[in-house]
Amino acid sequence: MSKLVLILIMQLCYVPMLALRTICMVKKLTVLTAIFGVMEALIYVFGLSLVLSGEQSVIEMLVYAFGFGLGLIVGIYIENRIAIGYTSVIANIREKNMALIEHLRENGYGVTVFEG
Repeated sequence: MSKLVLILIMQLCYVPMLALRTICMVKKLTVLTAIFGVMEALIYVFGLSLVLSGEQSVIEMLVYAFGFGLGLIVGIYIENRIAIGYTSVIANIREKNMALIEHLRENGYGVTVFEG
């Protein structure tokens, strides 16, 4: 029973790390990407070795798969909370505010300006 819980916990750590590593890679956060990659690989190897060592139990494989699904839910929740992915904001203002536009761009935000 403890092996099943360990497999589930490992998947609940592994899958969110996979999502965070991917987001960090897209955002060009090199050091965070490497850190998440190392932790992800360690958890992946240990998790698979638990499932595939000794006699292969169908229940362990099902827990591994179920943990992967739960990990996706946890990963989405974590990403929404820390918001390092993409967020879109639409602002309608009367006049073009170049100071605001430049400030946002200097701080790494993408800004699209159009007149309608």
